[in-house]
Amino acid sequence: MTRFLVRPETFGATLYDPQSLSYFFIDAGQFAALRSFLPVTQNKPVLMPSTSNTSTETDISGGGFTRLLMSLVNGNTLRLHPSPGPLPTKSLAAPVRVYLEVGLRCNANCTYCLNDAGSARPNELSTEELVRIIENFGRDGVFEVRLTGGEPTLHSNFYELARTVRRNGMVLSINSNLLIGKDTRDHLIELGPDLLITSLDAAKEPHVKHRGEGFEIIVENVRHLRKAGVSLRLNCMLN
Repeated sequence: MTRFLVRPETFGATLYDPQSLSYFFIDAGQFAALRSFLPVTQNKPVLMPSTSNTSTETDISGGGFTRLLMSLVNGNTLRLHPSPGPLPTKSLAAPVRVYLEVGLRCNANCTYCLNDAGSARPNELSTEELVRIIENFGRDGVFEVRLTGGEPTLHSNFYELARTVRRNGMVLSINSNLLIGKDTRDHLIELGPDLLITSLDAAKEPHVKHRGEGFEIIVENVRHLRKAGVSLRLNCMLN
């Protein structure tokens, strides 16, 4: 069963699916039609958009609203994911997904690294600062936090940061190179992120050429994580 998240916007609302980590938008009239599906404790006054300018000619959800209604009728649920007001008029109430670089220390050697990761920088944020930032994301109405780096699992307090994401009601995704040992792999399985993203560049030869050694380690960890039920996505650089 999926528990969809809905966040009010000036134009209507953003709907987020925590299983697929996908989202779509609905207008004010469609949002009003969803009120009966909210739990009684949440079906109370919230920041609501005006329905006066709602268009019936264009479905801004791209069909997502109809599919959502069918899934709710079939037993899926809806939870309000509020953000503090007043709602902004020319933007979303908050980002849908935030990519948080917890540090630039990395044990890979990717030739096309976008932030020249490798060694930690002397001016990186402390654990306390990162925790406060994550807590602020939760208060602002962010749906998902993706922990990345560098290699995020090398951060000395990585699991505290990951638990902080969950504790503040947000979906946890992680971008890791999976050049990790059994202990770290077991901790990731125990943590159970909603999505874990890693990279494999085709076969071993091009991967090693562009990312360094460790192709077999990544493949082994992918197999173990999948067997343990961790949701995985593999990225590949095409050119």
